[in-house]
Amino acid sequence: MLTILSDGPMAAEPSTAPASDPIARLLGQAYVALTQTVSPRNEARLRELVYTFVKRMRAASVPPERVVVAVKEAITAFGGGGRPPSLADSLSRNDVDRSHAAYRRVFQWTLEAYFG
Repeated sequence: MLTILSDGPMAAEPSTAPASDPIARLLGQAYVALTQTVSPRNEARLRELVYTFVKRMRAASVPPERVVVAVKEAITAFGGGGRPPSLADSLSRNDVDRSHAAYRRVFQWTLEAYFG
């Protein structure tokens, strides 16, 4: 038997909507900049924004799976539309283009920022 006890109203789940965080727009723009021009400056800027975005969400107790979704949404909403490249596609290809390479970096930095 399962019994659920409540101490009051349930708290609303934290939003993962990237529009709620002003860093999301900058993250999407930095993603596009790196896919268009690979440079140490563009890579450092994107990394900085990923870390800032993820750490803010973690501080708000957003679970890691929702943070990943929010990062993807930021890239999609503010990084030129469409959908971000699939990490599965990226890992299965030998001729990884700039978009896939940038996305793999973003995913790596997301995990480092959240769990590091």
